[in-house]
Amino acid sequence: MVAVWFARILGLVLLALSIVGFFVDGHLFGVVTVDLALDISRLVHGVLLCIAGFAGVSRMVRNLILGIVATTYLLSALTWFMDREVYGMAPSRLTVFDLVSWIVLGCASLAMMLVPDRVARRRDEVGEALLSEQRRAERG
Repeated sequence: MVAVWFARILGLVLLALSIVGFFVDGHLFGVVTVDLALDISRLVHGVLLCIAGFAGVSRMVRNLILGIVATTYLLSALTWFMDREVYGMAPSRLTVFDLVSWIVLGCASLAMMLVPDRVARRRDEVGEALLSEQRRAERG
C-alpha cells in the first residue's frame, strides 16, 4: 500500500509540475528546470505513476512502472555529470536541485519496488491457513 500511495503522490506532483512547466520557461521557483523535453518526461512519468497508483494494477505492473521511473531518473542523474544540459534536452541548464531530486526519486522508486505488498502477504497467509485446514479435514 505504501508503494501505491508513493505512486499516487509522485504521479500527481509530476503531472502538476509538467503542466506548469508548459507555461514557464527556464527555472520554476529558481530551482526546478522547466524545458519542453523535461516537461514531456515529467508528464509521461506522472501518467505512468498515476496508472500505477490509481488504476489498481497488479504488483508486477506497478513494479515495472516504478522500475522505469527509477531507471530513467538515475540515468538522467548520471548524464548530468557528463553534460549539464543533458545533451540539449535542458537548454536552461540543470540545477543541483534537479540532480538531487532525480537521485532521490530514482532511489525512492527502487525502494518502493522492494516494499512487500501487505494485501498479498495477508492473502498468502489466509491461503495457507485454508490449505492446512483442508488437509486436516481430509486426514481426519
